[in-house]
Amino acid sequence: MIALSDEVHSLMMAYQWPGNIRELRNVIESAVTFMEGNTIKIDDLPEDIVGSNTNTKDLMPAFKEFKEETIDPMTREYVTTLLAICKGNVSKAAERACLDRANFRKLLKRFHVDAADFRTS
Repeated sequence: MIALSDEVHSLMMAYQWPGNIRELRNVIESAVTFMEGNTIKIDDLPEDIVGSNTNTKDLMPAFKEFKEETIDPMTREYVTTLLAICKGNVSKAAERACLDRANFRKLLKRFHVDAADFRTS
């Protein structure tokens, strides 16, 4: 049995199929020829089908999701590293980051970071 990945399913549902059933059959036959395993993936489809999708919403995450998964963790790591270097001194960490202290504190609050955790006794 042959399956379609979720991405392929979304793409094929969004495609207009100007050649109707013949075009669909040709695309499936071509994909089956090139697929590995028993699931058709995006890489198995012809470029004209993949490149024609104007609705990439289903294929790409929203910017907010992308940011939360990539940029936010890097920013949190940067802030905590600065605090460790500056031994919990928020003013010095903000200065090294070229931020004013208020904006640096907003980052600490946003990422639930307590500067006191980085202070040495």
